[in-house]
Amino acid sequence: IIFNMSSLVWSYAASQSPSHKPRPLVVFLSWMFAPPSVAAKYTQLINSLGWDCAFYQPNAASMWVPLWSAANSRKVLDEVERALSVHGVRPLVFAAFSGAPKAAYA
Repeated sequence: IIFNMSSLVWSYAASQSPSHKPRPLVVFLSWMFAPPSVAAKYTQLINSLGWDCAFYQPNAASMWVPLWSAANSRKVLDEVERALSVHGVRPLVFAAFSGAPKAAYA
């Protein structure tokens, strides 16, 4: 299931087995100009492992406007916090691809 919630695109893994362990969540911080097909492959890979995925691709302008960068970071963290409050505490992984997202979220 994929749906858009604010600035993140959420993708939930299909239920693998009746386990009481919470599924990990990967917050996938994409590189700036990643083609949708490539981002979809990473999301599918993450989901195939039984992990949920929240995908975010930053706006290139945010690298040069620190206020936008801070606002993007706050949006991502707010959405992750909201998801954890709804679905419960679970392992959380932030995966940043290339240096651009690190600059956009700093």
